[in-house]
Amino acid sequence: MGSAVGIGRLYCYGLAAAGDAGILRVLELLEIEIRICLGLLGVTRYADLKREMVVPAPPVTVPHVLSAFPLPDLSHPSY
Repeated sequence: MGSAVGIGRLYCYGLAAAGDAGILRVLELLEIEIRICLGLLGVTRYADLKREMVVPAPPVTVPHVLSAFPLPDLSHPSY
């Protein structure tokens, strides 16, 4: 079964920063980061991942409206 990941804000930031080239660079950086993460786990493909390798991690900064992954609670006072 497949799943999806939203990268809308990242895409928009790349577009705003450098147009088409910015979008391409965002996608290149995302690919590099995925390859690094997979390598650190000792795998080269998503199919090689095991359930115990993927766990939630606490945020390193406080999420906000402009975060890549903002808080889903829109009633939060910071919005």
